[in-house]
Amino acid sequence: MAFQFTRIELFSRKGKGGRSVGFVLDEVVRVPVASMHVHAPGPPVVVFGLDPEAVRVLHDERASSARQEVKGGKLRAIRADQNTLATVILSHPATMEEYRSSPELAAEVQAWERRSVAWLRAQYGDQLVSAIRHEDESHPHLHAYVIPDDPAMKAGPLHPGFQAKAAVTAAGPRPGEDDKALSKRANAAYQAAMRRWLDDYHQKVGQPSGLLRLGPGKRHLTRAEWQAEKRQAAALKEALAKAETLKNQGAAFIDRTKGEAAKLRADAARRADA
Repeated sequence: MAFQFTRIELFSRKGKGGRSVGFVLDEVVRVPVASMHVHAPGPPVVVFGLDPEAVRVLHDERASSARQEVKGGKLRAIRADQNTLATVILSHPATMEEYRSSPELAAEVQAWERRSVAWLRAQYGDQLVSAIRHEDESHPHLHAYVIPDDPAMKAGPLHPGFQAKAAVTAAGPRPGEDDKALSKRANAAYQAAMRRWLDDYHQKVGQPSGLLRLGPGKRHLTRAEWQAEKRQAAALKEALAKAETLKNQGAAFIDRTKGEAAKLRADAARRADA
C-alpha cells in the first residue's frame, strides 16, 4: 500500500477561477462541462447522506435564508462570495483495475471507506450531509460535502487551517511584532492545524487501513527505505486488526459474564423467596 491522500477546500456561490458551489456539484454528477478531465464518466455512488442534487437544494435553500449581522445590529443577506460549502476529498492508493480484479483488495477499500465516513461524521457531525464515491477515475475516492449550520452559513470554521490562521490574525500582533511577522505566525498556525488534522485522519483511518502518512518523495527516501516503511505499515495494520478482534472478543466475554451473573442472582433471589 502507498500513502494517504486527503484534502479540504471551501467554495462560495460566486466562486474563484470558475470553481463555485454549483460547479463542484456539477462535477460530482458528471455534467460534461464540469468533468472534462474524466474520460468515461460514470454515475456517482452515494455512500452516506444525500444525493448530489439534494445537497444542491439544501445548500441553496440555506444560503438564500442565511443572514449576517452588520453594524447597528441589522441583518442582511450573505454575500455571494462568502464560502458556504466545504468539501473533503479522500482517495485510496489502489488503482481501479486492482479494486475490480481483487475481491480481497476491494474489501480493504470498502473498510477504508467505512472508516473514512466514520471519521468525517466525528469531525463534522450533522453538518456532514453527503459522501459520494467515484469509480470512473484512476483511484477509488470519496467526495464529502459539509454545509455549515450557523445562521450566517460561514464555512471558514470548518477548515482547520483557516480557523487557526483567522484566530491568530484576529488576536493581532504581539508587542514589537510587525505585519510581516504576524502574517508569518498566522501561516505557521495554518500549517500546524492542517498537520494535526491529517495526523488525526492517519491515526483513525490511515493506520488501520495500512496506509502511510507521507510518500517517499517529500522525505527523499530510497526505494529500500520506502519498501521497509510499507512493510511496517502492513504489520501495524495487522496488529491493529488483531487488537480490535481481541477487544471485541473481550467485550463479548464481559457481556456473557454479566448475563450469566444476572441469571444467577435472579435464581438466588427466587430461591430465597421460596
